[in-house]
Amino acid sequence: MATIAFLIEHEEGHLNPTFRLARRLAAREHRVVYLGLADGGDFVRAQGFEFIPILEDVFPCGTMRTLREMMRTAPATTVEERSAEIAASLQTVRETPYARTWKGLLDAGPELDRTIEAVRPDLFILTSLFVPHALVLQSRFRRPVVLLTPLLRTEPKAEYAATVIRLMMEIGETKERIGALLPPAPRPLGLTQRLLVQILRMRELILCPADFELPGKSWEDEPEVYYVEPTVDLERRPEGAFPWEALDPARRLVYVSLGSQSHRAGAERVKAFLHAAAAAFAERPEWQVVISTGGLLEPGEIAAPLGGIVTGWAPQLDLLDRAAVMVTHGGMGTVKECIVRGVPMAVFPIDHDQPDNARRVVHHGLGVSGDLPSAAAGDIAALVEQADRPAVRESMARMRRRFLDVEGSGIGVRLIEQLVEGRDEHRQE
Repeated sequence: MATIAFLIEHEEGHLNPTFRLARRLAAREHRVVYLGLADGGDFVRAQGFEFIPILEDVFPCGTMRTLREMMRTAPATTVEERSAEIAASLQTVRETPYARTWKGLLDAGPELDRTIEAVRPDLFILTSLFVPHALVLQSRFRRPVVLLTPLLRTEPKAEYAATVIRLMMEIGETKERIGALLPPAPRPLGLTQRLLVQILRMRELILCPADFELPGKSWEDEPEVYYVEPTVDLERRPEGAFPWEALDPARRLVYVSLGSQSHRAGAERVKAFLHAAAAAFAERPEWQVVISTGGLLEPGEIAAPLGGIVTGWAPQLDLLDRAAVMVTHGGMGTVKECIVRGVPMAVFPIDHDQPDNARRVVHHGLGVSGDLPSAAAGDIAALVEQADRPAVRESMARMRRRFLDVEGSGIGVRLIEQLVEGRDEHRQE
């Protein structure tokens, strides 16, 4: 059987969707190995997978926690201003974590070669956010790559690829080196075109059924682009204890979480929102609230309503089994988990793809959407009650059936094995 190496960002939201796919590959007797920054090692190993740290000279353990703390404590009033401050402190684009990781792969010497030689992967799997990293690995080690897209992109693959290439070209001294790694082109092409050709040839698996797309936004007809399973890992192992005995089965449960990257909204904004969420149900005894602060705030900073629970961490999948509604930031991983568990959503997006996901939730009748910065207690309570309607539950039940049908199809594993076994007529060079 094959050895398949995952190289995924250290963030939980991007790691979680890979675990279901990794378990299926392991069940088919493939060896699965995760390569990545040291900060993600404990989380991956806790799920039972082999993890090998790379680029430790560039990103020693603790680096990403430090950068997250910078984001959390930045005094600017908007996400954009906070990002600009951090970028300024890192001086240039070539010093951002994203650029440093792929440039680290490009610069890595014999140690990386020895690691890859010891692992002997037949194929690399990377998040599509790591296209530059995929180019380096594919070209340097002459192995096929598969891109996992954990969100629903809003532009064609060629436009996304062009954006990535422009970013790569900003790091000027690497142009010639990445060009030298690329395989020979069948006809004379400039470096930008050669990079574009390689990216478009990479097989991309979008980790969500196309049914969740907005009308006219499906990319199913693009070459080497496939919508596959939602890859919700129902075997995900919990990380800590939770006071299950405090849940009251006679009350409807609303679960509130802004995800593992809530720091992008800023601690003060998150604190104000969670305070409002707690207050929203203080006068509604029929509802019991569970609030996860995501580690950004200490639980004691949020005053729980009577019978409510505030915790730094919560077993999300298990809570969704009991929840009537979830209040969420709208990250794709959480949205998919809500759909698989059949739980309507009140979405308060922060940034990235979350506003688009909120629009998808509303369009498909799976919940409602609100504005996080301005949300008061009454607004949150009203939206939760709107999400808790029979019509929403009916729409959710239909989407859930479709998600479960695709989840059971095994299409993602088949598409990966085609490349490993060399059966695909468009096999990557």
